Amino acid sequence: MEDRENGGYVYGLYSRNHYVPIRNKIFQAQSGVLLDLASKGSCVIIGRCADYVLRDKYKMVSVFIHAPLETRAKRVMEYDKCSHKEAVRKIKESDKAREGYHDFYTDIKWGRSQSYDLTIDSSVGFEKTADLIINLIEDKT
Repeated sequence: MEDRENGGYVYGLYSRNHYVPIRNKIFQAQSGVLLDLASKGSCVIIGRCADYVLRDKYKMVSVFIHAPLETRAKRVMEYDKCSHKEAVRKIKESDKAREGYHDFYTDIKWGRSQSYDLTIDSSVGFEKTADLIINLIEDKT
């Protein structure tokens, strides 16, 4: 069975007399795991809309790490052993998917600075990026 309103996603789980898209069930399951992890103590969660899922329940710091396209392309080229063109394609495809996922499940705009406690350009280096994030966390807690 297909959901024609949501781009042809396959329905597969039956709940309360109606089909629920698998992607929604997965999001609900992931949210449960995030809440469980956060309830056990301090943790670092990357992605999965954690900023949204944990927003009202736990003291948290939300960070968005970004870098210029060329910096990211160099890293992808080294890691994936691919051309510049392929690296840029991968980055744009990944960013589009991340933004779509985040914006679909939350009312927080992915990547917009006002949605986060800190946005940081990681092209300053990994150590400096980590230091800035740690300093913010220490200041807020």
